[in-house]
Amino acid sequence: MSVCEKIDNRAIQSTMTILQSLKKMDEVKVKMLFVFDNEQFLSILTIGDIQRAIIKGVNMNAPVTEIMDKKKKFAAPNESKESIQKKMLSWRSLKVPWNPSPSQR
Repeated sequence: MSVCEKIDNRAIQSTMTILQSLKKMDEVKVKMLFVFDNEQFLSILTIGDIQRAIIKGVNMNAPVTEIMDKKKKFAAPNESKESIQKKMLSWRSLKVPWNPSPSQR
């Protein structure tokens, strides 16, 4: 399966409900989905985002945009691994989403 196919398999639209996204995670056996508004990437939705929504009593029929963390940090496609590692240290982050350009793979 190509990278694009993997992303397509994990992509959802911003209008999808929280419950629908949870079912999608279960269906494809992942803990993270890519949220799009049509073709525009917005953010990622994690199982942790859904867990926090459940604890807060958020309606599971609400759109995922209501619980999506809009402050998530991402690496740019053209950033070097060294630059990303420095950012990760300063952010105290264990993981940072990154899609390297073909020349960096």
